[in-house]
Amino acid sequence: MNHCWVYVVALAVVAERWGGVRQVVQVVQKQPFETQPMVMRSLG
Repeated sequence: MNHCWVYVVALAVVAERWGGVRQVVQVVQKQPFETQPMVMRSLG
């Protein structure tokens, strides 16, 4: 059981509900290492 996949799926579902999937994807693709911690913090 890969907990990483579960976390990714859960994060995707939450982002989709918030309607911020496109913004998150674009930001992560531009600056993955810098934005991932910020995204995680914003999601709490």
